Amino acid sequence: MRLFTLGARLLTAAVFLPEGARVADIGTDHARLPIWLLKTGRADSVMASDIADDPIRRARENVERWGVGTKVRLLQCAGFDGYRPEDFTHGVICGMGGDTIAAILDAAPWTADGAHTLILQPETAARRLREYLYTHHFKIMDEIAVIDGSRVYTVLKVTGGEDPHGADPLYARISYPLSLQRDEAAGRYFLRARRSLEREMQGMAVDSAAYRDAEALLSRMRELEAQNAKGI
Repeated sequence: MRLFTLGARLLTAAVFLPEGARVADIGTDHARLPIWLLKTGRADSVMASDIADDPIRRARENVERWGVGTKVRLLQCAGFDGYRPEDFTHGVICGMGGDTIAAILDAAPWTADGAHTLILQPETAARRLREYLYTHHFKIMDEIAVIDGSRVYTVLKVTGGEDPHGADPLYARISYPLSLQRDEAAGRYFLRARRSLEREMQGMAVDSAAYRDAEALLSRMRELEAQNAKGI
């Protein structure tokens, strides 16, 4: 049976994982990522979990169908509730809202101990997720914008530690690693971030300090777009 192809978001998450990583896939649903990692030899075993009955049932059916049932340990739990810190080196949370991801991390503060690497793919509220990470002793090691279907998404690689860029308001909207990306996906993400700021500015008093700060931030975001367009 020919192995399926991962979409851009899950494939980017998979690429962030080193060979031999001990992986925990949170919110695994159909267990596509664990199956792909095992069938391609990037992982020897994977733990995977979901909070609801149906996703766990589908995951169990799929791992058996693909012949990796003995290499995937399935858990039914919320977030990291069913895991011990020593169970994995790399945790993956894909396809959830940024606020939900932040809540999962908040319930497991040991994930910021520096011994774990987390791959996070927020569907929404990426800015609030970054703000949470910066203020809860996480640092963003890498972040990549990807086009999946007709939309642009972002995938983050984080670990515990102080982020040197966390105090800069630009990097809540576009992280420092993401600001260095130069391609169509980055350009679309930068544009979306700028338009979001412009909408916020419409509700500000033009003579306020907040508006002046936003203008300075807007100028930096436009410069990022220009650099991306020039490939510099």
